[in-house]
Amino acid sequence: MATLYGLPLDRLNWPHHNSHRLDIIELPALRSQDLDEPDRRGERGYRVNGKVLPVENRHFNHWNTDPWQLDYGGNGGELAAGTVYLLPYYLGLYHGFIELPRP
Repeated sequence: MATLYGLPLDRLNWPHHNSHRLDIIELPALRSQDLDEPDRRGERGYRVNGKVLPVENRHFNHWNTDPWQLDYGGNGGELAAGTVYLLPYYLGLYHGFIELPRP
């Protein structure tokens, strides 16, 4: 429920930069010799309590986004789908986590 309350209803892709925050612990750099990926230090991390950043501090279009990513690009010019809110809302209604007031 906290995720649904915190999810911004403004679905424009505004940039978010969280890598400078003092309450962030960086994940270790990826050092894969088999993959030709750059060292991603400073791009991924978590809060000092061990949890990912809340949805108020992130932007994502789908639920399969990397929650450990700290910085998100964007310019506010693209409107994201509302299903990122509607899917968990209706699943919560169906399974009884959300109750509508009775008339």
